[in-house]
Amino acid sequence: MAHVVLPESNGNGAAAGKFADTAIPQLIREVTAIGATRSRLSAVLVGGAQMFAAAGKLDVGNRNEQAVREGLRAHGIPVRAAVTGGNSGRTMRVYLERRSITCKQAGLEEIEIATWGSQVQMARAA
Repeated sequence: MAHVVLPESNGNGAAAGKFADTAIPQLIREVTAIGATRSRLSAVLVGGAQMFAAAGKLDVGNRNEQAVREGLRAHGIPVRAAVTGGNSGRTMRVYLERRSITCKQAGLEEIEIATWGSQVQMARAA
């Protein structure tokens, strides 16, 4: 899992997992190093909200989402599910025993957004 906070690292050498352009290749390297098959990888996206009014001018959430989608596309990794946009924070949970991923948006119920071994429809926050 990567928690992307900015779309580009600009080569500043900071933590690779915080930037879309460095987090994706690093995550691919790490999961394949422990046995994942690259051709079977897929992604679930949660986030991309505009959390603060002043941030609207920068549109960081949308820019992060676009950078992540472009990076995944460049590496041939499909997006299985996405709950993105809006202006509310979200929590993503991975339940290994249930083989599912959930998302809880502030003020709303936790919802299942992806499972292993089943078709998953795309979702987008209003």
